[in-house]
Amino acid sequence: MANNRHMKIGFIFDDASSSWQTCDLLQRLDKIDGLDITLIQNRFEGVNRFGIKRKLLEYGPLRFFNKTLFALYSALETRLAKGRPSEDESPGGGRFAERIKITPLPSRKNLVYRYTSEDIEKIADMQLDLLVRGDGRGIYKGDILNVARDGFLSLHYGDNRIFRGVPAGFWEVYHREQETGFIIQLLNEVLDGGQVLARGKIATRATHSENWIAVSDAAHRAFEVILKDYANGRGLPNVEKNEAPLGKLLTTPNVGQLFNYIRKIFT
Repeated sequence: MANNRHMKIGFIFDDASSSWQTCDLLQRLDKIDGLDITLIQNRFEGVNRFGIKRKLLEYGPLRFFNKTLFALYSALETRLAKGRPSEDESPGGGRFAERIKITPLPSRKNLVYRYTSEDIEKIADMQLDLLVRGDGRGIYKGDILNVARDGFLSLHYGDNRIFRGVPAGFWEVYHREQETGFIIQLLNEVLDGGQVLARGKIATRATHSENWIAVSDAAHRAFEVILKDYANGRGLPNVEKNEAPLGKLLTTPNVGQLFNYIRKIFT
């Protein structure tokens, strides 16, 4: 049965220039009738989130070096990847003309995002049915998780029962897993332990970049199906009842792991 009322969605993301995943997801949502979407942009006043000093504080010297080296290699590999996405662009256009800005209160290492009561009230006044997470590295905590009627919906590019953390789609290739999973979940206070609404998987590709692109595309298509049903008044899928233990929390590969990965994909 069709839903005569448009569902009010808040799409939250970090920066004016965002990842291709965010732009691709927004383009898909733009095609769904029955959604009224407002962009909610995190702004970081007085904080240089990309400065070297800030990154050193956030990661420490060794992890900062590992992340820099991996980012350089990943940029090169992505340029050569099959099905490479277009360059980053600014989310907007289409039906997403309305935009509000809120200011996170990040933790000392920029890992956890909380918000002032004023920003929470600003979102609450919109009477959203659902919040949707775009790009951004923060772990959302506090009242932001419950400010929308039906919660805070998020994509995780990985199977949280096997691999958690970053980089998305890398460790499946590294460990030569046959499949790479993804989940769609309602966020809560538990890191990677949200209420799972849907799971999916793809055959693991030959390289990290190809795998990342492929799993993102599959996850976005599944997300689009869920939001179409939601716009038509069918609600969200039932929460997964099987509470399997969470997989190991992983982080950016170190120098040895990166070179081992390169050796693996060329042998």
